[in-house]
Formats: sequence, structure tokens, C-alpha cells
Amino acid sequence: MAEVCSFRGVRYAPLTAPLQSLICPPYDVITPRHATELLARSPFNAIRVEMPTAEGDKATAYERAKHTVQDWLATGVLAADPEPALYVLTQRFTGPDGLERTRRGFLARVRLEEHGTGVRPHELTHAGPKADRLALLRATRANLSPIFMLYDDRDGRVAEELEVDSAASARDDDGTFMEVGLLAGERAQRVCRLLAEHSLLIADGHHRYATALAYREERRALGDTSADFILAYLCSMRDPGLEVFPAHRLLKNVVEPGVGELIERLQPEFELVARSTTEPAAVDHMVARVTATREHPAFALVLPAQRTTLLVRLRERPGQAVPSMAAELADLPVTILHHLLLPLAADVSPEQSEDIFEYEPRPLNALARLESGGFALGAFLAGPTVAQVDAVSRAGLVMPQKATYFFPKVPSGVVFNLLDEPA
Repeated sequence: MAEVCSFRGVRYAPLTAPLQSLICPPYDVITPRHATELLARSPFNAIRVEMPTAEGDKATAYERAKHTVQDWLATGVLAADPEPALYVLTQRFTGPDGLERTRRGFLARVRLEEHGTGVRPHELTHAGPKADRLALLRATRANLSPIFMLYDDRDGRVAEELEVDSAASARDDDGTFMEVGLLAGERAQRVCRLLAEHSLLIADGHHRYATALAYREERRALGDTSADFILAYLCSMRDPGLEVFPAHRLLKNVVEPGVGELIERLQPEFELVARSTTEPAAVDHMVARVTATREHPAFALVLPAQRTTLLVRLRERPGQAVPSMAAELADLPVTILHHLLLPLAADVSPEQSEDIFEYEPRPLNALARLESGGFALGAFLAGPTVAQVDAVSRAGLVMPQKATYFFPKVPSGVVFNLLDEPA
């Protein structure tokens, strides 16, 4: 099963700057505009190592990140903690659905394992992001942001140990307030022993995990086992603040059908439930109806040029919605969207993704992007439950890319894992 370890984390020295001026989101959610803001915020902001391509010559970006980490260590901007610890992270946030929640987890080292053993994926990955992360890992020999993993704390024994005092706090640019506390000594070891009874599900960070596996094999070939662990944020599947949000689809480079034509195309498989304008309140209401009907999948379709929103629902049918799919996948909204709805609505096959889809988890942000031009159709869907994600993974299956959106993200800069730093 999983091997979870405390470690001597490398953190910003308290006098460097307030923590909220030093943290940054994971690389894959940083927009160019946000990158510019983060770079201006502090000369020590984590974006300089997490996403070194955001400034300067891209050809030397990874080597520059390596020297940045070395310089920060040499000058005391960063320092390793004196003893191994687990880093408890509590996040109070407002989700894309507008509801307030609190989620608690902790950062630790996790031994890398092949998929299907003690670690289980749930999502497809693509080659491009893995190449970027591998170049950065080779250069810095550090995990600069954690992957996100889930475990099933059925009896709540791990949760009991995570009550710690706050050592640092910050508010990120999404408005999430976070507190960091250290758990060391026998209590930390007890958590690690409890987690040895579990397998771990990768919630977010599949590309970074695949990259770390590839880098581990490179190092092992040279007789070096220092890359056998990865930095991970671990959260219980039963944590009351854990929620899986959908990533709504924005379609470009497809022909936008007329409203009447679209309704006719969908008739064999979907029934029209409601029709409205694209006014924000109307769309927000439609999306709320979509996300409240996981048992009978519904979708809100926005046609921006015609200022029309349609709420459609899968027709009742015996058996699975997509009979050709495994049972764990067949009735998920994301499966129905890609295998039934979009082929009918926009002639988009399930295999197509490049240059067609962009993704946005916040409904009103998605609407604003649709109305700014360049998109023919918006498709709003409900996300899967944690139990459904777990079932897919346990069956050895994977969902399409961007089938899940875990929020809030765990920022880079809370703690770093240097591969050469002993536990």
C-alpha cells in the first residue's frame, strides 16, 4: 500500500516577506496576466521557480530556476526545517458554486509507485505538460508544487491527528484563506503508519506524477534513489470541505448550429427542459439546475451569437447511458457529454480535443469568455462525486482530460521538497 513520510521541508524564512506575496498557483492555471502580477509582487515569488518560462529567455528558463533555488538557499531566503514534519494545510474558501467550505489536508513525501499498486490515477494525460515538468525537475531536483492525493479515512483516525496550531497564514488571489501548521514527532509517525493501510488516489497532478516516475527511472539507472519520493498534499475523501467541481467546456473551431437545428439534432437522445437568454442571472440559474441533477444528467448549452441558453436532459432509457463504456464511466455527465451530446450538437467526436476545447470551472467566467467572442458553444455540466471518481480509479479506468476540477488549488511556495534533502 502507500508509503507516506514526514520530511524536512524547505520553506521561506519568516522575514523574507508575507507568505501571500510569495505563493503562486500551480503552473497549469497561471494566465499570462496573472504571471505578470506575481512577478511584480516579490522578487522571491515562487512563480520564478514553479514557472520559469514566465520571464526571460525561455531557452535558459530551467537552468535559471536551478540557480534561483540555489541562490535562495545560499542567502537564507529558503531554509530546511530542523526536523521532519507533516505540513497541515487548512483552506477556507468559496467554491465555484458560491458555497463556503473548509478543507483540511497535509503535505508529505509519498513513495512513487507504478499506477495500479498503492497509487491510482483517474485521468488521461498528454505529452506536452510532462516534457516541461521533466525539464524543470531535472534542473532543480526539487518538487516545487505538490500533487493532490486522496485517501479514505473511514474511521476518522487521521483527521483526529491533524488538529495543530497555525504557524503561518496567507490569503491567495482566489480569496482562499489558508493556515499552515506543523505536525512532528510521534503524532506525525502515527499518521504515516495509518496511511500505510491505504491506497492513494491521484486527484490533481497526473502530469507531475507521470513526470516524477520517468525521472525516478532516469536516476535509478544511475544508481541514485533520491528521486523515489514526490511531494503530495493528502486529503481525506470524507473531509467535509472536499468537493469535485466540473470544468465547463467552451467550444471553438466548430460551426454553431441554429437554435432550432440544435434542438432537432438532440431530439433522439435529449429532451428540452427549458430555454432562456444568456443574461448572467438566467445562465446561473440554468447551471444551478444542471449541477443539482447528477442522477438524471442535464446540460446547459449556451449559444452566444444567438443569446440563447438551452437546458437539455438525457431521455430515460433502460441500462447504461453509453452501453459501450464500462459501468463506472457510462453514466457520468462527462461521458454523456463527449459520447452522446457533442457528437450530435457539434459533430465533435470523443477523440477530438486539440484546438476545440477550453475549460472554465466558474460559470459566470465561462459566460463572459463565451460572449467575448471566438467560441461557438458553451456546454455546462455537473461534476462527478468523489465516490464516482474513486470507483473509476479502483476499476483501473480513466476519465477524459479535465473531467474533474478540485478547488481550491494547493499553491506552490508553502513548502518545497528538495530531492537531495534527507528526511
